[in-house]
Amino acid sequence: IIITIRITKFSGIIYFQISRRRNCTNPYISINIQITFKSKLDLMAYKLLEEKGFNPQYEQNTFIIWQGFRPVVPFFTKNKARQVINNNKKLINITYTPDIYFEYQGYKVIIEMKGFTNDVYPIKVKLFRKYIEQLQDSNNYLLFELYTKQQLLTAIQIIEEYGKTRNN
Repeated sequence: IIITIRITKFSGIIYFQISRRRNCTNPYISINIQITFKSKLDLMAYKLLEEKGFNPQYEQNTFIIWQGFRPVVPFFTKNKARQVINNNKKLINITYTPDIYFEYQGYKVIIEMKGFTNDVYPIKVKLFRKYIEQLQDSNNYLLFELYTKQQLLTAIQIIEEYGKTRNN
């Protein structure tokens, strides 16, 4: 059995191509996995975590940090035509999707790689931290907000130290 693995990077996308060939006469079996990253910082973090032996998931877990509802109290506001109307539409959920999530030695590790923050991020991160604190297994979470590769390397050391204490 011959297994070849080719990894290429093209504009923030990592392509994994795994080919398997039993005999020279059999055709290749290929599997392609595509991940689109929102920034070079996210791409660097993902690759570094994989190199260190972790199994990161990129933007795959979304948490509902505030449950929406249908209001019953009348709320009057103006519409596009500047007319005053009663707006009792359902208020949608507020969600938070961290950049990277993985599990290590029983810990649920969440890493947010920040280049630039928008005006909503500080509020969402506070709501998310409160959400995690209220979970029954909150002591199994490790949360990181990182800005540089050096901070990520430090975070990896912290994660590995927590994993060692869990094993003892």
